[in-house]
Amino acid sequence: MGKEDASDSELTNATKEAALHRSIEGFSEGYESMVGERGVTLSGGQRQRLALARALLKEPPILILDDALSAVDTNTEHHILESLEARSGKHTTFIVAHRLSTLRSVDRILVFAHGELVQVGSHEELSKRPGPYHELCELQDLMDQSIKLESLGHV
Repeated sequence: MGKEDASDSELTNATKEAALHRSIEGFSEGYESMVGERGVTLSGGQRQRLALARALLKEPPILILDDALSAVDTNTEHHILESLEARSGKHTTFIVAHRLSTLRSVDRILVFAHGELVQVGSHEELSKRPGPYHELCELQDLMDQSIKLESLGHV
């Protein structure tokens, strides 16, 4: 699971932080369930959260998450990001993400375009400064407005 001598408490905490604990409790054998071939088949989001729980259990000094939340819904993403934020100061976390919602609360955002670093700052700073991040924020806002209007039946 990422740490062979992990206690049940450590294991449960890591799976709660990765928003996987309730899924595991729903398996017929709980934490003793076999996953994969001839066992429980995990969804894409569950696989991502399992990998995250394994990484959190190890408590590495540097944690690199490469689009690790792409297959989870926004509520689950929010829970996981809160868990990561609670670990703030204990280790350094790099988050590679395409969803702006994943980046809103991070300390520093590095924006790359065509393999070059083009912007550095917080979400607040970059969303107001002309450049690729600001453009993404505007596109996200337009999409959010369109979805809202569609859900209200105005489109």
